[in-house]
Amino acid sequence: MRLVWVAVSWVVLVLVVCIVGMQARWFGFDPFGWVTVFAVLVLYPLPVIIAVGRSHPRTLAIAVCSVVFGWTLASWLAGLVWSLRPIAEPASGPAGERGGAIPTGP
Repeated sequence: MRLVWVAVSWVVLVLVVCIVGMQARWFGFDPFGWVTVFAVLVLYPLPVIIAVGRSHPRTLAIAVCSVVFGWTLASWLAGLVWSLRPIAEPASGPAGERGGAIPTGP
């Protein structure tokens, strides 16, 4: 739940900065420039936010994929898909059997 509040706070902060920036013409950006800034600051870290929120075991790899290579859209999409894929349950029991039960025969 804490991650949701952090993500919502981040979006609100970026939105406020963009709205104030549009009104004040900070950095000489026109309104379209601030929409672009908003989209980049909110959408770019999305795969990492999802991976952290889901406690994905490959969060670091997803972060590297989407942050370092994310500018190539294909890598960003790969990171997004990777962060949304179902997480496999860890193997447990003898010899890695799922469920941990040892089958007993009659």
